[in-house]
Amino acid sequence: MEIRNPTAQNPGTGTRSALTPARSATTAELTYSRSKSALNAGVTFTVEYSDTFATNSWSASGVTETILNDDGTVQTVKASIPSDSTILRRYIHLRVTAP
Repeated sequence: MEIRNPTAQNPGTGTRSALTPARSATTAELTYSRSKSALNAGVTFTVEYSDTFATNSWSASGVTETILNDDGTVQTVKASIPSDSTILRRYIHLRVTAP
């Protein structure tokens, strides 16, 4: 199965998917867009974090997601990642996996 354009970008423009990070006192946040047709086809979108770049250090534990907008074609999703003021660095990425 071929899944095209899972982050709802125009492949003809050469743009990258917009990932918008933010931080509050208790969470780090990552906002991203995803194609509903890719989601319905079984593509998974997983926000993961790590405090290092060590092998096998990425986790999705405690990550919660909120759909901010859904126009029927594209969803804008905010992922909240557990954090606190003692964590100096937290690396976050979006893993997109085809079925």
